Amino acid sequence: MERSGGGNYSGLAVLVIDMQIPYLKHLDPTVRLALVGNQWQVINYYNQRGVPILGVETKHHGRTIPILRRGLTGEAVQKSSRDGLLNTDLEERLDGFHSRDLIVMGIYRSECVAATIERAYQFGYKVSTANSVIADYPGIKRPLNDRQLQHFCSLYRDHRELCSPREGSEKD
Repeated sequence: MERSGGGNYSGLAVLVIDMQIPYLKHLDPTVRLALVGNQWQVINYYNQRGVPILGVETKHHGRTIPILRRGLTGEAVQKSSRDGLLNTDLEERLDGFHSRDLIVMGIYRSECVAATIERAYQFGYKVSTANSVIADYPGIKRPLNDRQLQHFCSLYRDHRELCSPREGSEKD
């Protein structure tokens, strides 16, 4: 997988959106377990490489679940709308890490994940995600299809495609 940036992981950040119990409890337990496990693999991979992992949480819905929270870099960003970049300090934090290349993971693919990805794209970020690290609620009325999401980001089927050496970096 090729991403922008130099010979290492500089310029990259990972976002973990709305992985909070009030949202996760709506998922089938098997889906929930797979989603969390896949996200943890991505977090672990990039933590070992010094990449910032930023949580984005909806205010008043609790914190990111503990297994994922322990991999976050600092306190999570608090949002009050679907969009993690709207009226939050997320862009400022990303600028502080010199991050212009994002991997996005989370729940409510058709709303919160999509809104954050779309705004990041509009702000000039290069965004990647994978179907195995994002999920929607069951029975969502207007699910976002892959083609719609791909307009704003690189969409992969599997999270392992997100965990590959960056262009110019040493092989793992």
